[in-house]
Amino acid sequence: MHFRLNIGIGAKGIIIILAIVVVFALAGFVIYEASQYKLPAITISGVSLHPDTIEQHQASALNFTIRDNDKTKAYQVQVEFNATVSTLFSINNASLPLGKNGLQYYNMTLEGSQQSTYSFKVLGTLTGGASSTAYSIPFVFFYQNGTRFDTESVSLTVTS
Repeated sequence: MHFRLNIGIGAKGIIIILAIVVVFALAGFVIYEASQYKLPAITISGVSLHPDTIEQHQASALNFTIRDNDKTKAYQVQVEFNATVSTLFSINNASLPLGKNGLQYYNMTLEGSQQSTYSFKVLGTLTGGASSTAYSIPFVFFYQNGTRFDTESVSLTVTS
């Protein structure tokens, strides 16, 4: 007498095994990709201009937070403000230097993992008899080697 033992897993079993393999493969891929993401060395956040509408010869506050994401390395950073005759920048009651190219600069040093918030005073004026002017104020961040790593922009309206 022969007994036949059915030890096959069948089509349903194969589908279940393939589904499990696919789920584990996808999970592995997602975990691998997430582990490959690295924060940039420096990040800028919390950019704001308050108030964004001022009267002539009044000032507004331009704020941003900068963070060194590298625990082991300090960075020299320069922020370059696109100043015009009608918008000038200062910090701690000292005007920023104005370069030959019409740009104002501010240099900062960030130690490893340091996060700092900066507040610049922006003075706005009107020229040419205008009663109101809107200014786009771009500012650019550079590493110590001159490589640009971020550009931000705010808008300021000056009225009479």
